[in-house]
Amino acid sequence: MNISLRKGETGLPGNGGTIITRTTTHPLIKYLPVVAVLFAWQALSSAGVIPANRLPSPSAILVGLLDLITSGLPPGHTLAGHFGASMKRVLCGVVVSLLIGIPMGLLMGFWRKLGDFLNPFVELIRPVPPLAWVPLA
Repeated sequence: MNISLRKGETGLPGNGGTIITRTTTHPLIKYLPVVAVLFAWQALSSAGVIPANRLPSPSAILVGLLDLITSGLPPGHTLAGHFGASMKRVLCGVVVSLLIGIPMGLLMGFWRKLGDFLNPFVELIRPVPPLAWVPLA
């Protein structure tokens, strides 16, 4: 990837028309620090520096994930089954909110008095971040 700025082109303020070039050698180089940390973590875990009961090694975590996917937790209840149950709950919530919210919004728009009555409740919960509702779900 080469980026060049020449005199008269948009660039950094006060660059005086100098050429700025940025070159990266390989697109995967940005993943090198993550891979290095994983290798160091595995090496320290294998050497016993990091106790397994405090922080399991990456290979132990991978084996546990594969076990969770294949046999499930508790055994017989697969990860796909848990995912499906969660998606069912999410879709039910979306359907209920659409069935209530869209008609309510339309009615609030058509009837000014209803809109004036319900608007304070809408404005009360509007600034709450969506992630803050998760514990209530």
